[in-house]
Amino acid sequence: MTKSPMRLSKNLFLATTLSVALSIAGCSTPTPPQKPSQPQPVNLAQVSATAEQYLARAAASNDPREQYANLLLASEAYLDAGQLNEASNLLSQLQGNLPESVELNSQYRYLQAKFLQAKGENQAALQASMTPANVQLPRWQQIRLLQLQAELYGAMQQHVNELRTLSALSGLVDEAQQATLNQSIWNKLQPLPLEVITRQLAITSEPLFNGWLSLAQLIKQNAVDPSALTSQLNGWREQHPSHPAALQLPDSLQQALNTKAYQANKIAVLLPLSGRHEAQSEAIRYGIISQLMQNNPNVDVAFYDTSASVDNAYQQALTEGAEFVIGPLLKANVDKMAGIPSTVPQLYLNLPTEPSIAPDDYFFSLSPIQEAQKAAEYMHKQGIRRPLILSARSAVSKRMAEAFEQRWLELSQESIEIHFFENGSEMQAGVRNALEVDASQARIAKIKQFGDNAIQADFRSRRDIDGLFLIASASQVKLVKPFIDVNISVFADPLPIFASSRSHLKTNNGRYPSELNGLRFNDMTWLINDNADRRQANQLWPQWSLSLQRLYVMGYDAAALIDKLAQMRAFPGYRVQGQSGSLSVDEQGVLQRDLAWGRLQNGRIRPL
Repeated sequence: MTKSPMRLSKNLFLATTLSVALSIAGCSTPTPPQKPSQPQPVNLAQVSATAEQYLARAAASNDPREQYANLLLASEAYLDAGQLNEASNLLSQLQGNLPESVELNSQYRYLQAKFLQAKGENQAALQASMTPANVQLPRWQQIRLLQLQAELYGAMQQHVNELRTLSALSGLVDEAQQATLNQSIWNKLQPLPLEVITRQLAITSEPLFNGWLSLAQLIKQNAVDPSALTSQLNGWREQHPSHPAALQLPDSLQQALNTKAYQANKIAVLLPLSGRHEAQSEAIRYGIISQLMQNNPNVDVAFYDTSASVDNAYQQALTEGAEFVIGPLLKANVDKMAGIPSTVPQLYLNLPTEPSIAPDDYFFSLSPIQEAQKAAEYMHKQGIRRPLILSARSAVSKRMAEAFEQRWLELSQESIEIHFFENGSEMQAGVRNALEVDASQARIAKIKQFGDNAIQADFRSRRDIDGLFLIASASQVKLVKPFIDVNISVFADPLPIFASSRSHLKTNNGRYPSELNGLRFNDMTWLINDNADRRQANQLWPQWSLSLQRLYVMGYDAAALIDKLAQMRAFPGYRVQGQSGSLSVDEQGVLQRDLAWGRLQNGRIRPL
């Protein structure tokens, strides 16, 4: 007798839920069967009917568990159909009233997480999907939850957690699925920096994930030395004999292992050695010569002038036996040559308008667009979550702002504001508008109109941003940075200001103006960190601007990369620490540069 009230209560709940759900679905309650039906197991693992059909089945059933299962399936059918309101209403009706069933409660958490994912609330979805440590789920539910969690981690750019989850998933799926999943794991592992992998290895206890991490570590450490790589790989197999990658290497890894490094004893360099680009070409030429003299003095290098005809220069280089080509430099020449099949490997010194599919074509550029994208990645890693872009109104600056904005959207799924400033007298107005200082002072003035003019009040700059990306030239930054500082409210925390190498000011004595203190900017490692090579170059070419110094370093790194490029492309994420930054090659042969960062403090650059 004591159980009757609870049974009536649950029956009342189910009746109410079905009534609400059926009214939402717009269908009538079906006529009850003449004889009670024998409860049939409901397959929660697959949605094979419409939401309305599941609701009807729930209404026709006399078994509470079968009713709940059908209501959960109806919720999932709504989610699959994109009917979020209907799914939300039904899940809300079920909340807190599920029977004591591990399977049903787990499925409810899974559906609640899917609903939150569909709304874009990934962190909340992840929290909802977590299973208590003492709960053992059926295999199919473990697989679905891990798949969902991997998607959520990926969407939130938490790639280590995504890989850890996929690794756990690979131990549950069948052999055919495992082969595809292992390939995906390897592809996602490769872009991770070596330092991230090494750090995770020190704290990871899961054997399967540990095996993946240690494999990625040895590949990154030995990719440029095939003989060492083969030896290390055999050792790894002995340590992880049952690991899926030991039984069958991922296809892309096997192909990469078969990649041969470029061996060039005769290098041709195509540059506009005369005309208006002569100074830039000379800086690159000196960089190439410096690197080869220091590290490969027996290599034969020849320079060809492309000012008259890039085609003739290229053909002459091939006729004279070139085994590797560096250049051309000018974008028009790059576009012209990149569409022609190469007979020897080639490292272009600019980006093509259209991506190249040639396997031996590579592209090295000092792209400001690339710098803006990398700045977005750096600021995100530094914990900035609500940045503002303040940009000069020029063509290059606009493209940089758009590139930063797009990369930030990919990283955070959040859009950001872009404010532009003009040169001259309008510069300060642009800064004040971006920081909403004028709006604050207008409010103060209005208050004084209705009160005592003697009221003392300080303006308040906006508090909804935690970082600023400044896009300005070196001459502009000397003016705009002080404007920003004086327009930050005394009530606000100091606002970190980040900039690109375009804001890096050349100094004669190594001292920077005090008004630039606090500015963070990225640039080549060679220009951020003090080093003997840079001091020597400054003595040889004291008249060089920072732009010419960057071209010198570009030439230096171009020559240094020749015997590494094939491996860099074969092993995405494999990085070489160059003078111009941490370098990698993407699948289209484009060199990606992670630049060094510095902060101006007491008139000096402090590497970060």
